[in-house]
Amino acid sequence: MSAPDPARPRVVALYLPHFYPEVWGSAAPTPISGATAAEPGAWQQLAKAQPLFPGHEQPRAPADLGYCDLRVPEVRQAQTDLARAYGIDAFCYLHDWSAGQRRFARPFDEMLASGEPDFPFCLCWVNETRTLADLSFAQARADDRAHATFLAAAFADPRYLRMGGRPVFVVRQPLELADPAGTLGAIREAAARRGVGDPLLLAARGEARHAGVAGIGDIAGIAAGSAGGFDGELDWPQLERESVAPRIVEREPAPSALGNLVRVRRWLPHLAVEEEGAARRRLLSRPASGGQIPVVLAGWDDSPLRGRAGTVFTGRRPELFESDLLAALRHAESSPASNRMVFVYAWNAWLQGATLEPDRRFGRAYLTAIARARIQATAFREGGIATSDRGVASGRGRPQ
Repeated sequence: MSAPDPARPRVVALYLPHFYPEVWGSAAPTPISGATAAEPGAWQQLAKAQPLFPGHEQPRAPADLGYCDLRVPEVRQAQTDLARAYGIDAFCYLHDWSAGQRRFARPFDEMLASGEPDFPFCLCWVNETRTLADLSFAQARADDRAHATFLAAAFADPRYLRMGGRPVFVVRQPLELADPAGTLGAIREAAARRGVGDPLLLAARGEARHAGVAGIGDIAGIAAGSAGGFDGELDWPQLERESVAPRIVEREPAPSALGNLVRVRRWLPHLAVEEEGAARRRLLSRPASGGQIPVVLAGWDDSPLRGRAGTVFTGRRPELFESDLLAALRHAESSPASNRMVFVYAWNAWLQGATLEPDRRFGRAYLTAIARARIQATAFREGGIATSDRGVASGRGRPQ
């Protein structure tokens, strides 16, 4: 892999590894996927989704790659080829670790062991799945050390995403860490023993905002930049129902068959519905500050997971995503070199309606939006004039 341009922000797509059948030891919901162990898999759950109101786009169906099985090496290679062709720099695998156990680990483990695909990657620990209630303090610390040893081995892979020479690692729920300094210290110590460099430890900020905390720096023991704390923050969008429900009846013209959200509210009182353009403006009304790394949504509709208790952004349009991504790229260009990244949620969050992977309605339009935004960001940076068609095939095409 050639060295990237340091002035060019890295685009990192969150990657969900659970699109294959896996048997788990109980019938409890698995937070990493929202499915239950008794169900055959995420694709089956997606196929069972039903439209909840006129114009509701469910079920969504994949296009180019179909209902792919992530255990198949050729599938992982095809995903990588698509991502690379349209300007994605790395995949960030959602990573589950709970008291030494890992769910949906096979795609990552096989990628790591085989050395293929040859494409940068990093890890995002979905630590809300971690259950330490029945562990003693000593057992919890031992679990931290075991996890840190696993992570250090991944950091040693030459493909692992590094910023300023530091391997990038994200903690999805920083408030769930019982002993933040101890957990982060264990990761740093394991990395030092392995000789893989000081990891760049990033906290997802959305949960802290939801808890009424202005930033990770306000949380005792895990302040970004403090001794023993995180090194930075991801400005993860706040998508808890409380943030959407007050705007559930917002009305705005959009190319959607929905039309009247007030009527939908009356039909489905527990479903949170918001027009996507309004939702994106609301999420961007609290832009990432200088030290925060933006996270851009590819869309949102988790009704396949939560049914009538879900949250739906209507009026899905690739150009809305493109506009948000361009703003995030320009923000990242002015950030410190170690933070010059933009995360996109997600490559394949099909059960949450957030996908870059081609679907039957828009084809590769969301991937094309990434290529367009990158071209425009480069033109802005170099003082040129960006045009909507420069260097990119329109619609469902590939970059030229």
